[in-house]
Amino acid sequence: MRHPARRAAALLAGACLVAGLAACGSGASTPAAEPSPSAPKTWAPPPPPDGTTTLINTGDYRFHTPSGNITCHVLDRPTAVGARCDVAQYSYQPPANPGVGCPRYDAISIGADGPSEFVCTPEAPVPSGAEAPSTLAYWDSVQVGRFTCKSKDTGVTCENTQTNHGFELGAAAVRRY
Repeated sequence: MRHPARRAAALLAGACLVAGLAACGSGASTPAAEPSPSAPKTWAPPPPPDGTTTLINTGDYRFHTPSGNITCHVLDRPTAVGARCDVAQYSYQPPANPGVGCPRYDAISIGADGPSEFVCTPEAPVPSGAEAPSTLAYWDSVQVGRFTCKSKDTGVTCENTQTNHGFELGAAAVRRY
């Protein structure tokens, strides 16, 4: 004697199998196009992720990159404006030694007007009681008044948004504009 419930289950399973095969495309299909052997193969890295921007109307903000290699101070106050970044280790060739009292050029700054410039970094200890800088994550930006700085995995970009002058500073290269 056959069990009606088992027979119905078997029929349902068979119907599902047939429907599943039909859904897989039992009809004619067009094969995927093969790339031409003469076509150049190009690869582009994915775009960098969008970061967040911290807005500070006036005042100052100190930060360093996640690697700790670059430290920046951005300020826009009635008495002082500018953005300056110092790089601890770099492989690019900085400008010639500026002379007595200035052992190296490993910092760059941008002011209220004019292009960015290398600045003298004397061998001086960090003042005691100085506030520790925040870490600005890669692809995040900070805007302090008219200055915007962005942390990237290759370095930092800072720009005066009113003059469009700025700089890119990293361990491998520096660019002023």
